Amino acid sequence: MTRAEFTAMVVNIFKEEKEVEGNNFKDVNKDDWFYNAVSYAASEGLIAGYEDGTFRPMENMQRQDAAVLVSRLFEVGFFEGAPEFTFKDEETFPKYLYQSIKNLASHEIARGYPDGTFRPFNLITRAEAVQMLDVVLKYIEIPEKTPPLAPPETPRPTVTPKPTSTPISTPSPTPTTPKGGSTGGTKSTPTPEPTPVNNAPIFISTPVEEVVLNMVEGNREIIDLTKWTVVQLCDTNDDIPNWVHSEPTKAMQTRNANPSVLLSDIQVDKCIVNGKWRVDTSKDDDLMGFVFGYQDEGHFYLFDWKQTTQMWKGNNCEQGMSVKVINTDTPILDGDLWMSEGNERVKVIYRNTIPYKDFEDYEFTLKFSGNGHFNIIIRHDDVVLDDISLYDDTYTTGKFGFYNYSQEMVVYEGFTTEEMSEGVYIYNAEAYDEDGDDLKYTLINGPEGMTVDSETGEVKWFVTSLNRGIYDVSIKVEDTKGAYDIQEFKISIVEPTEEPTPEPTPEPTPEPTPDPDYEKQ
Repeated sequence: MTRAEFTAMVVNIFKEEKEVEGNNFKDVNKDDWFYNAVSYAASEGLIAGYEDGTFRPMENMQRQDAAVLVSRLFEVGFFEGAPEFTFKDEETFPKYLYQSIKNLASHEIARGYPDGTFRPFNLITRAEAVQMLDVVLKYIEIPEKTPPLAPPETPRPTVTPKPTSTPISTPSPTPTTPKGGSTGGTKSTPTPEPTPVNNAPIFISTPVEEVVLNMVEGNREIIDLTKWTVVQLCDTNDDIPNWVHSEPTKAMQTRNANPSVLLSDIQVDKCIVNGKWRVDTSKDDDLMGFVFGYQDEGHFYLFDWKQTTQMWKGNNCEQGMSVKVINTDTPILDGDLWMSEGNERVKVIYRNTIPYKDFEDYEFTLKFSGNGHFNIIIRHDDVVLDDISLYDDTYTTGKFGFYNYSQEMVVYEGFTTEEMSEGVYIYNAEAYDEDGDDLKYTLINGPEGMTVDSETGEVKWFVTSLNRGIYDVSIKVEDTKGAYDIQEFKISIVEPTEEPTPEPTPEPTPEPTPDPDYEKQ
């Protein structure tokens, strides 16, 4: 859900939206559908935007920002005396929103995950947004919308009626009989042909509602890093990267060097990658991370992590983690990799403000599905600092590598890979049309990555363990005259369950055969 969508939803439900003359956001224009809602929300103090004067309406809304906006709906003092609620990852909460999250949690408006974390930098889903606002409705009354006043009726002048004259009837002419013919009469109006009825198509197939993934996860393979190669991405006039190996499963980049990658020799897709980093010095505060989906120096995904915000050569690199799509056919430049905002060669698809600490081990898990879905989890001392789930299908396969930009003495170790559980959802939708019209199938609603063949109705979705859960799906079938039918259903993606090993059935003990000699005695 985008920032514009969430803001508009809140304003439409809880505020009587009024027209506002302008706003201070550089990227919110009068032609935008969300202009009034965002402008009004800003005028009411519900939103503030970013330091650069933007609102970034089309960026996805983070859970932390949604919490701040919703908390501002309540009057001052509303949460006083509320019970204290604690999350395990409160150390990751930015100071400016710490109390907002705690306040909402005390009234079950903001809810955490089963592991006791809130994960403020996760993107809020539509389901979470609806659930949050549904609870708010218990505490805040919806204002009545004032209908616009109708314009006063313009009085009409009184008209003096003219006297009505009595018409003189004109006799109808007597029909004459033509020579040699019969008497003519009035022609009858022909009865129009009835318009044929178009029968709408109807679905006659039953949806497939479950996919059971195959069971392959859990077999981790330890990787020898000495076979990996060093790729320098660009020259920043820093040192040449120096990657060294103290043992086959551990690598260290020792210099304050140009951005580089220690690149694996294996393709990574439908794969889980685990490992850990550590900055073994208090010098500098620059970037470490990893690449995946790597094609070449201009095409890959990048996860990088900055300790503190820093301006360099006119470009600002902000504190925290980010996920970027590098996509350029021209040489990558140092500024492209440094700046947090992105440009035409680098698209930023995720960012938070969590810093790393020196001399601390951080574990990462990358789940790269190969179907556009991927997930990155960062842990510190078994506490999840962030759990990032994204969809982007720019690259669905590619190599993995460790990344370093201007940060010396970074240790990368414990690299393992394992296959992901996967499966394929297939449903052959079928409809009947009494008129024999040609039919077209379309997907109205479904998970990202799902497709439907417009001619055959085959619904297909390649899934992995990242897709576990229940999904709403709607498909439409339409004939050439515009009549249609819609089929709505849910599908579940589940892990396989191990069948219990049946206990062996004991063979029956044969009854003893009587001894014939004994019988004779």
